[in-house]
Amino acid sequence: MLTMDDETKLLFEPLKQRPDVLKLGQNFEKDFARPLSHRNDSLGSYQSGERMLKFGKLRGQTQAVYNALKSHPNKTSAELARLSDLDRYMVARRLPVLASRGLAERGPERLCSICRCQCFTWRPL
Repeated sequence: MLTMDDETKLLFEPLKQRPDVLKLGQNFEKDFARPLSHRNDSLGSYQSGERMLKFGKLRGQTQAVYNALKSHPNKTSAELARLSDLDRYMVARRLPVLASRGLAERGPERLCSICRCQCFTWRPL
């Protein structure tokens, strides 16, 4: 099982300051080797996160969202999901991951054409 202690320094260094990690590159699994769940989540949530890393699903999902974001900048997560035929909730979960790695930036809020509510827009960096 992955532990927070072993990976703390690796995880919290900004990606742009780490020349050994390319944007969604070959060290992706190592770079995201942290619990993908919150502190109070069930054991199953942690196990699911580990499986996503192990079988490459996290990498594939994150890459798909990043590609969609490059194709459709300044969209909300719901708009991005609809335009790219991706799951709306998966997109919403991966965008903050991209932002934490310096690959995306949250933009201003505006009325979402899908949800009809105020939502943040996102753009690639």
